[in-house]
Amino acid sequence: MEKRGWIVYISNAAILLQYRGVKVLIDGLYRDTSGYFSQLPDAVWESMQQGMGEISNVDYLMFTHSHADHFYEPYVSKYLQKNAVKGYAAPFSSESLKGCTAIVFDSEKKVVLEVDIVCGYLDIRHLDPRFYHVTNRCYLIEMGEKRILFLGDADYQAETYGALHGVEIDIAFVTPVFFNHETGRKILQEMLHIRKIILYHLPSCQEDTMQMEKMARRDIARYAKEDQPIVIWNKTGQSLVF
Repeated sequence: MEKRGWIVYISNAAILLQYRGVKVLIDGLYRDTSGYFSQLPDAVWESMQQGMGEISNVDYLMFTHSHADHFYEPYVSKYLQKNAVKGYAAPFSSESLKGCTAIVFDSEKKVVLEVDIVCGYLDIRHLDPRFYHVTNRCYLIEMGEKRILFLGDADYQAETYGALHGVEIDIAFVTPVFFNHETGRKILQEMLHIRKIILYHLPSCQEDTMQMEKMARRDIARYAKEDQPIVIWNKTGQSLVF
């Protein structure tokens, strides 16, 4: 079977998808201000600013929520000065995005972006009571026959995932915190039909002061199902093709 799609991990929660030459960048213009997560690699950011490299001139920008470790206004502004973007999606407004066209979703919260590329979304509150007021947008992107789900920092409220019941999801990008919670695991392993889970949004090995990778590996050893592989992405350049 011909491989037409590619997914690559940049850092933190930044993911680049490419299908038949169309590029989608999710949470890729960020700056961690908390001190807990890895920054966008300098070399990557320099090439992005110049409109060069694999992450230049992406077709679509998508952001799950407005926290700086997913969306950083100065970086967005600089990127749009040098890169041509067809549209963006975000559950918030920002001055930095005013020069970019907002993607318009239909009444079912779906949009056809390109031939064989469809995007849908589900708005769920951010996890952690301190951030319940922050809307987190989960994206379900269909590229050809593959469905890829990005949960961002979504909370584990089981009743809010009803729109995904019965949907066959090939890959789900999930935080280790979500998988660590009993309700989160129930959503991933019982409520939804997910073939493969990728744990992301954790620091690099060298910067993991919270020992998130250790927690993730322990939870995988304890709770992973034989028919649902789980891997960790925390190294720039990790990728898969489909």
